[in-house]
Amino acid sequence: HYHALCYMAAYTGQRHSTLAFLQWAHVDVENGVIRFEYSKTGHKSSVPLDQFRAVLKAHKKVLKKWSPIAFKKSPYVFPQQGDPADLKHGGMRHDTAALNKCLARCCRLEGIPRVTFHDFRRTFVSLALESGIAPDVIRSMTGHSEQMIGHYHHQSQGSKRDLISVVKGTENDSKNDTKIDRKDQIVTASKIL
Repeated sequence: HYHALCYMAAYTGQRHSTLAFLQWAHVDVENGVIRFEYSKTGHKSSVPLDQFRAVLKAHKKVLKKWSPIAFKKSPYVFPQQGDPADLKHGGMRHDTAALNKCLARCCRLEGIPRVTFHDFRRTFVSLALESGIAPDVIRSMTGHSEQMIGHYHHQSQGSKRDLISVVKGTENDSKNDTKIDRKDQIVTASKIL
């Protein structure tokens, strides 16, 4: 159940709460977009559907087996089982602590340092910035303010070595670096769920 949720977080940079309230009605197959209508800041955004079509299709199959009642009755892509008294914004409250506990268990089994759900968002922004994507494009997708983009951008040691090499005028083959970068750990965590 968590695989599609973590995959969407890793590759869209959306908050857990935004994904928790994503409805099937916002997965617009006709126009090929996923619309995020709810966010903590009120920011609405969209992403192309193409990259997520297969993941969402597989998620529907898992959801039918995991919770057939929630699948039939809930309008949400990532419904939670629980007491209807937990309703918030028309959907059941997601338990971030349980999700982070599951992530911690998966990371421990894979032998990588602990990853939290919010690390997917932080890593998305960092990788986008390091890849040269304009901050305005990232903000339009994630809803970050200009100052928050800088807050989330954590340069990898490999990027810093590359910068020094460029300034010094020497080549640096950081691909041979045997240390696992934090971003690699997070991408691995998104794949193991």
